[in-house]
Amino acid sequence: MNEQDPKAVVRAYFEAVHKGHLTDDLLAFMSEDVTWWIQQASPSAGTYEGHAGVKRLFSIDIPIFSAPLQVEIVRMLAEGETVAAEVEIRTKNKDGKEYFNQYSFWFEVRAGKIRRVREYLDTLYAQQVLFDPAGIAPKRH
Repeated sequence: MNEQDPKAVVRAYFEAVHKGHLTDDLLAFMSEDVTWWIQQASPSAGTYEGHAGVKRLFSIDIPIFSAPLQVEIVRMLAEGETVAAEVEIRTKNKDGKEYFNQYSFWFEVRAGKIRRVREYLDTLYAQQVLFDPAGIAPKRH
């Protein structure tokens, strides 16, 4: 694998997520100035900056799962430093109920590191299955 190849970097990142790696392991795939944006209507909506911001994002999500994330990349497209990934994620919520959602991620990869992430998902479904059972209310905009 060429670690400078943006698609290879994104694939390796999702493989690490699938293996249940911890936050610090995942941060190794990201540049120090990474930004991660999640669309409105999710308790985790907003822009997270730098490793500290991404750690904060992951700290919101980690308590809502009771099983490792099972990640399947459906397709990836790349143009230059930009990688679009359609991903299916399965897990169990904190009460053991099955969760399955489709995600669209847009990555900017530079010099072998993820620099920007834009994350899209079915936020209503995620709220009902993941966040509500964990007692996490949606953000009001």
